[in-house]
Amino acid sequence: MSGLPAPEAFLTILFAAVTCDDQLASTEHEELLALVHRSRALKTLTTNQLAELNIRINARLRDDTTALRTACAALPADMRPTAFAHALDLVLADGELTADEADFLNTLILALELEREDVARIADVIVLKNKY
Repeated sequence: MSGLPAPEAFLTILFAAVTCDDQLASTEHEELLALVHRSRALKTLTTNQLAELNIRINARLRDDTTALRTACAALPADMRPTAFAHALDLVLADGELTADEADFLNTLILALELEREDVARIADVIVLKNKY
C-alpha cells in the first residue's frame, strides 16, 4: 500500500473519518459526497475511477489496520492540514463527537504529524462553521 497516489490517500482519510465510529450518518455521507465532487484533489477522477477507489479503500480500511497510517504517510505535507480540516468537518457533520470519533481524530493528528497550533486553528474554524 506504500506509494499511494495523493488523491487515494486523501480519500482514504475521508472514508476513515466518516466510518470511524462504525456508523455512517446520512449527514456524514452527504457531506462526503459533496466534498468528493468539489475537491480539487479529486476532480480529475472519473465516476468509474471513484467507484473503483471506493471499493479498494473500503476493503483496505476493513482488512488492514495500518491503512490510515499508510494513507497519512503518503499524503504530501502541504495537504495534511487540509485533510485534517475535511476529516474533522466530516466527523462533526452529524453534530456529535463520540469517543470513537475523538480517538480517531487524535490518531489522525499524530499520523499526519500536525503541529498543535495548526490543529487548534483548524478546530476553531470548523467548530465555528458548524455552530449554526
